[in-house]
Amino acid sequence: AQMKYADKIGALYSIVLGDNELAEGNGNIKNMKNGEIKKISLNNFAEQFMKIKLDDALSSLEDTII
Repeated sequence: AQMKYADKIGALYSIVLGDNELAEGNGNIKNMKNGEIKKISLNNFAEQFMKIKLDDALSSLEDTII
């Protein structure tokens, strides 16, 4: 239900944080545009998330140029 809501509101990314993810200190971040899911550490979330966003932006730019 949460993924449908994230899609409905136009979210670019969503993250799944259940009991298992919190216990492991990880989450699964989903690019809502292409469906790609990546595991991300909660310890340095901001740094990793910014890298994911930059990689996605560069990938989109490459797709536009090619």
